[in-house]
Amino acid sequence: MDKDCPFTHDETALFVISALKDPLDPTHCSGALNMAVLHLMPSNAKEPDKNHLRRLSKVLKSLFAFITAKRNPSKSFSFMSDFASCAHCHHNYSPTDISSYFHMAWDKEKSGQQPTFETLCTKVANKKTHEISPYPSCSFISTSTRLLNIALTAVDFKASARGVSKLWPSSLDHLIPHTPNHLVQSIMHWHSIYPAPSILGFLSTLARLLRTILHQPLIANNFTLILILSTKRVVDACLSTFVSKSILPHTLPLCDIYSHQSITFFDSITALTLDHYTGKTVQSLLQNCETKAIQLASLILYLGPRSFRYMSAFSGSISSSAMFENVTVMSIRPCDVTTSICKRLKSQILNAPRPTPRIALPIVVKDHESFFGNERGFEPDLALAYYWCSGITLGCFNSLFRSCDASFEALGCDLRVCDRCLSVYYCSRRCQRRDWGAGDVYAHKNVCGVLRKVVHGKEAVPGVVVNMDAVKVMQARMRAAGASEAARIRAVRMMVRRAMLSQGEMAVLAEFGREMYRSVVLEEMVWSRGFDDYEKCVDIVTDRATFAVAGSPQAVPLYKVPKDEVKKEKSMLLARKFWQ
Repeated sequence: MDKDCPFTHDETALFVISALKDPLDPTHCSGALNMAVLHLMPSNAKEPDKNHLRRLSKVLKSLFAFITAKRNPSKSFSFMSDFASCAHCHHNYSPTDISSYFHMAWDKEKSGQQPTFETLCTKVANKKTHEISPYPSCSFISTSTRLLNIALTAVDFKASARGVSKLWPSSLDHLIPHTPNHLVQSIMHWHSIYPAPSILGFLSTLARLLRTILHQPLIANNFTLILILSTKRVVDACLSTFVSKSILPHTLPLCDIYSHQSITFFDSITALTLDHYTGKTVQSLLQNCETKAIQLASLILYLGPRSFRYMSAFSGSISSSAMFENVTVMSIRPCDVTTSICKRLKSQILNAPRPTPRIALPIVVKDHESFFGNERGFEPDLALAYYWCSGITLGCFNSLFRSCDASFEALGCDLRVCDRCLSVYYCSRRCQRRDWGAGDVYAHKNVCGVLRKVVHGKEAVPGVVVNMDAVKVMQARMRAAGASEAARIRAVRMMVRRAMLSQGEMAVLAEFGREMYRSVVLEEMVWSRGFDDYEKCVDIVTDRATFAVAGSPQAVPLYKVPKDEVKKEKSMLLARKFWQ
């Protein structure tokens, strides 16, 4: 938006609120409202200024009411056409009129956004949508859901749940103006008209906040199926573009859509596989699409860096830092999403034999070999690094292990850590006793002593309950601010070395980690119907894909340690003395 806009944010906010009270008023149009909402958009979408969002509370409330209002679905297209009508704006232009000003701004900017609109309508949606959907109204819906998504992402869940949030919504009840099913239906209907990634992203953020309230409506309205299908169409279009080598400037909107759709896909799958949910709940929410989701993640891992290279080649506006950040996201998040899916569905994968990896291989590839190493050359410290760096969630409510059946939300109690190894969390003494004496490799008594030595090093004395301040030591090593994943893994390796484990203890740790590795591989590595055309692409991924441990677009072997990482590692170790 032009920084020289003569109207303040407060004046623009009042204009949007007033216009949305009567969207079909001929004194304004959806194009002008689209530019007004863009003018109100936070300058930093990732970390928006909360004071700015607080000033926008009434605007956000009005936008949310417009998106979720009760309307006749059969009249949606006629409503969108009337909403886009701008005869008054053309014939009654005045530089001091706010509606006229934003309409003129729309006339200047709409040609730049039109290619994205046409690409979405022809490549992702039904072709009939492109013929009927009015461009200005679709842009307004996309922009509005993007602003609402930014605002909801900044919401403090606990404060909103208690009804004391200072940001919109002050209470989670305000997000359900009618019924949960109507809320999901209304947003999914907008997506059927215009399949912008921001619309599904907005719904996934609502699902993360409202949790179990939206479970049944999401399933009833086939949210996951539509998410998978939309993402598949975008990936199909990218594959066709790369195969035909038709990489021209007019294909740049497709690359931009690919980026936003991929992020929406990752955010949505993450919201559906939260640790708060039981395995059965996750399975229902995924609607038997877990294999397809993993296949899409594998393809995104393959296509992501190529997409951004083409974007940088044809657009001088993309900075090297933005390019690096986007490539990193497309390298890391497919792995995180796949691991999240696999570990939450233990009933399908826990007792299955380890198959020859096909789909899973590009997900677990790191440094030209699998994340946990092969069967014979297994490195147990990598398994520990993976779980400790992910939040130390072994024990209850982790479906890789013997998760209890209680719902985390219903239980409402804090998890308590094993006071010896500080690595496994339980909801009760009953669960701890059951986990301690279980007769298999997951029995905690088989590995507690080894984990204790790794965590506490020379301080580990048999039979002595450790000081809980030692948690700070481990957190300093695992979660040092700004430390890369490579630095964290090296910190764990150093902890293992300092523990001076015996050969037998290393064998126990290795077997424990191998069971972790087996449990993150799917039971059947077969292609689902509709994905046969991806086999050649995934074969390429299997042969060539690497995962950057240090967060770089290229594979960085662990033994090549940058100097700045060495300094960070030293500071992590020095922090131990400080807290002791």
